[in-house]
Amino acid sequence: MTQREQLIARIEQLKAADGRTCPAVSLEEFFEGNEEYGSIGCNLDTPYVEPPPPETQNWLGRLLHPQPSRPTLPEPSAPHPGPQGFYQILRDIRARANVQDVLVEISDADVEIGPDWPFSECVYILTEADREEVAAWMAPLFPDTVEEGYQNGKPANAPELSPGCQVYEVWWD
Repeated sequence: MTQREQLIARIEQLKAADGRTCPAVSLEEFFEGNEEYGSIGCNLDTPYVEPPPPETQNWLGRLLHPQPSRPTLPEPSAPHPGPQGFYQILRDIRARANVQDVLVEISDADVEIGPDWPFSECVYILTEADREEVAAWMAPLFPDTVEEGYQNGKPANAPELSPGCQVYEVWWD
C-alpha cells in the first residue's frame, strides 16, 4: 500500500469514527511521500516547471493598453516551499519545548478517482505560545490567518490540551 493509500485509509477511518468534523492527521501521515504542491498552501506562488512563452504573457493587457518599455519592480510574492518545505518548518515548530503538537486538517479527501493527494487548507498548533509568536513561526509559510481555536470544531482524534496550552488554526485561502 502506498503512503497516499495509507493516508486515504486513515482519513476514511477518522471520518467513520466522527462524521461531524474534518479529520486531522499527523505531520508524518500528511507529508511523508507527498510531493504535490497543490495539497497545502495552494494560494502560494508555485514554481513553473516551464514558464509560459513570452508572447502569451499578458497579451490582452498589452493589446488594450500599450505602454512604452520601462523597468518594473517585481511583484511581491509568497513563494511555495513545496510540501517538504512545509513539513520541515512544521516539524521544527512541533519540536519546540512549548508546543504540544501540530496537526493537519484534511479539507478534501475525495481523491479515490485520481492520483491527487488529499488537500488541506489549515493546520492546528497546540501550544503555550501566544498568537503573535505562532504567527512569527509561521511567517515563512505565508498563511492568510492565524486564529485561536479549531476552524471546524475539535477533531475527534485531537488530543486534550495540556495545561497552559491553546490551539491556533493556521489557514491558507
